[in-house]
Amino acid sequence: MGLFDKIKQATNFMTGGGANVTLAPEGSEFDKASTIKVKVTAQIKDAPLNATAAYLEVRAREYVSFRHQVDGKEHNINKDHVGFTHKVQTVITNALEGKQSYDWDMEFTLPSNAQPTYHGTMGHQVWEVRGSLDVKGNDPDSGWIEIRVR
Repeated sequence: MGLFDKIKQATNFMTGGGANVTLAPEGSEFDKASTIKVKVTAQIKDAPLNATAAYLEVRAREYVSFRHQVDGKEHNINKDHVGFTHKVQTVITNALEGKQSYDWDMEFTLPSNAQPTYHGTMGHQVWEVRGSLDVKGNDPDSGWIEIRVR
């Protein structure tokens, strides 16, 4: 392994840059208690990646933001609450070869009491999914992607 390979490996360890992870949900709007299928794809960059798992995370976040006056002073009130989380995982037993693409089909079921997606003036209820690879260092991930729950 040359000097530049070692530098790439160290950079990937620190940044999670060893792969590009993307998600492809089957649909964009879902009903409560429905099963959602998501394809997690990892495009491995130049070097092999020793991942132990691919996983899909789901969360429901509620945001509230408004102005409030107390004793003649205006205050911005911002609250964020995660009301639901779930994680689906697939074990990876072999190193992921560089310059290759890998897919994992995963699914989860929304709870029957799921709060629907809502975007209001002072508050939001947002459902999000994120795909990641479990590696030493910073895990490469897709970033959070919003889905709509009816």
